[in-house]
Formats: sequence, C-alpha cells, structure tokens
Amino acid sequence: MAVCWRARHGNQLTLTTLASTIELKPNTVQVWHIPLAHDRPSISALYKQLDQEEKARADKFHHANSKQRYIAAHYAVRSILADHLQVAPANLKLTTTGFNKPVLKPGEYSSDIRFNLTHCAKLALLAITLDHEVGIDLEHMSIHRKIAPLTRRYFSDTTVAAIEKLSGTNQKAAFLRAWTQFEAFKKAQGTGLRGGDDKLEFALEDFAADQFRPLLLNSKPDNWVVANLAAGPEWIAALVLDSNDLSVQIENCDYQPIISR
Repeated sequence: MAVCWRARHGNQLTLTTLASTIELKPNTVQVWHIPLAHDRPSISALYKQLDQEEKARADKFHHANSKQRYIAAHYAVRSILADHLQVAPANLKLTTTGFNKPVLKPGEYSSDIRFNLTHCAKLALLAITLDHEVGIDLEHMSIHRKIAPLTRRYFSDTTVAAIEKLSGTNQKAAFLRAWTQFEAFKKAQGTGLRGGDDKLEFALEDFAADQFRPLLLNSKPDNWVVANLAAGPEWIAALVLDSNDLSVQIENCDYQPIISR
C-alpha cells in the first residue's frame, strides 16, 4: 500500500491512497519515502529480487544493518520502477553510467524515466521523473561531518563565510542545507563530486518544502532548480532537477513493500 500526497501551497496537502504506484505525469517529480527497517526473513526475500551486481555489492557490507538497508533500498527502487514500467522487479534492466549513476538500460523501455536514490540510516528517498536529469540527497543532523574542510573545498567564499559565522546546530543545519543541494546537483549531473564546476554558491535559508527555486546563485549553468524536502524532524534533504521551470510539482509517496515469499 502506498500513500501519496502533493504539496501545492504551504501546508495544504491532498491525500490519495493507492494499491500500487500512481501514474508518473509530465512536469512532476515523485519522491518516495522508503523506511529501511525489515526483519531478516523479509530481507532474504528482497535479496532474491536483486540482480547479480546488486547482490555482489550487498555481500561486500561487513555490518548486517548496512547490508539490510542496502537491500531494502535497492529492492524498493526495483519495485517502484518495475510497477511504472509494468515488469517484474527481478526483470528490471538497470545499468550505470561512467560515473556509476544507475539508469534504466538504454533501449529497453519506451518511457524515459530518470531516477535517483539517497539513503541515510533508516530512511531512503527515491526521486523519479520524466525526461529530466534528477538528483536527491538526504542527511540527518546526528551524522558527523567535517564542516570546515568540506565548505572550503566545494563552496564559494560567500557560502563559506555565511556558514562559518554561525555556530552549533545553526551552523550544522546551514552546512547540511548547502551540502544536500551540492550532492543532489552532482548526482543529477552524474559527474561525481569533483565534476567540472567552480566553487558554488547556495542559498542557506530554510525554505518552504516542495517548492522549486533556482539552484545556483553565482554561476552557470542556470538551468537547474532545487527544492527542500520535508523528510521529517532532524532530516535535511534536497531535490535538484535539470530544468528552469519552477512550476514542476513534487508528489510525495510513502512506500511499503508487499512481499511474497
């Protein structure tokens, strides 16, 4: 069962309950909220649905929790995309770009679905849209980050100064707002963290969720938009889209797998 809602104006939400994935419409990004806590029997069932490359990556994890969360997240990607494409999850054909960005295997499907996954601790978010590159990133306030070296390496002097004048949780929240925008942008570009840009300037305000705004404040390219996402207390998340259309709508969906053993 999935519960989906669309944020239109402020806190006004329209709820729809669905037995399967809702239609993916043009000018829309679906953001799936995926809990990663499962019991061991269900994880075993999910593992069987992954392809050989995914299984090999799962088997490299030394910690059981990390392995189980990887399996749960990647099965969810398969389950949701497969439902959109009307195939079985185990039969979904995926590949990766040169920078290891997962994509649908070229030539296999008529629908030009683009997607991106992020996960942190017990939560994953999956962004899906049509015809536009998309990136998403999620961080929790409890996760330790070395703020000073990261800001100075990747952000503009203006962004660095704005972060460094803050302290405590305010500084960490501002840093994570910039960092999630940066990571989501790089994932949308598919170039890795070092790919091709000068140090970037990002807005640090806590904007209303699910409303797109221009991403970059000081540089080209300017055909990228970003939205803050409401992932829950203590979570900070950003969604980046290869578009200059601020009217694109975000449709949030809660995911729970139905597992057949």
